[in-house]
Amino acid sequence: MTRAVPNHATPANFIASHTEFSSLDVLRKPNVLLYCLTADSAYFIQHNETENLHDTRKHPIIHLSQTALAIKLIRMSHAAFVRFGNSVNVDEIKVVWLFHCLRCGSTAFSQVFNALPDWVAISEVMPLFCLFEMREQENQWNYVNSSTFKSLTEAIVKCQLKNMAEKQGVFIKTTLFDEHMAPVIRKVFPNHRLLFLYRNVKPASRSMYKAFMSMAGESMMALTLDPYTQNHEGRRQRRMDTLGCLTSFIKNVLNRVRPQSMVEWYTLQWSIRNHMIKHTQHKHGTQFYLLRYESLMESPSETLSKLFDFLEVKQTNLDVALDSLKIDSQEGSS
Repeated sequence: MTRAVPNHATPANFIASHTEFSSLDVLRKPNVLLYCLTADSAYFIQHNETENLHDTRKHPIIHLSQTALAIKLIRMSHAAFVRFGNSVNVDEIKVVWLFHCLRCGSTAFSQVFNALPDWVAISEVMPLFCLFEMREQENQWNYVNSSTFKSLTEAIVKCQLKNMAEKQGVFIKTTLFDEHMAPVIRKVFPNHRLLFLYRNVKPASRSMYKAFMSMAGESMMALTLDPYTQNHEGRRQRRMDTLGCLTSFIKNVLNRVRPQSMVEWYTLQWSIRNHMIKHTQHKHGTQFYLLRYESLMESPSETLSKLFDFLEVKQTNLDVALDSLKIDSQEGSS
């Protein structure tokens, strides 16, 4: 399989790039972060040492900030990347994964964990999206269970944690949940905790509509699914079907609904995602926690207290966490 390097990661867009190394220790610097993966390479980006890209208030989507602040691009083979990942020891770091639907309060939760003493929140790990896109292009059921997939997943996660040894915990939020992702994480990192955050569909869809309206302005173009997107989604769903990923409930939904707008598409994805979570949560045992956004808004103290018990976070941090919720994480779009 071949895959072009994303336009924003091409060496021509950078003043300096490195592809050969006498040592991989350059990757251990806190201002050198993993950026993306292609079919044969891993890309790191170096940014200014004074910037903290894990400040979710300033950099809510880290890979966009990496692109904007990059001063050097570093490329290496998968083999070298995995070798570096194997050299990073993250066994003592407490890690919490937040899987979520769009517009469900996940950014607010990032603020909560960033406010905790010695915790760091990481939002939307782009290399994981790259890896899962490669999985879809492979179109092979066995690829998910292959040693290559697991070793690359392990290296990606370890590179996110490489400078976190002094932290009490790391919070990773991602929209990447399906029936494959969580089991892979559980198998590679059995001590990691998994959360799934969801929101009632009507307010979530209204929030999505407002978000797209704010991006589109007076134009409704952004609210309409273009033919390419419709065809892409159709191909993806048919692929999932042939791989045995869809339950009878989801198949019935897909047979009856043909979304024409981004809001309709989001509502459909919400239905599929939440059904998939409830259908598979029993597979993840005691490491899995289901969290409802409305519960947080209605009873923040009680909801966070129960969550902290599950995550073994000290209850003395509760006041700091509650104060962080007073900051509007999605002003004007929720």
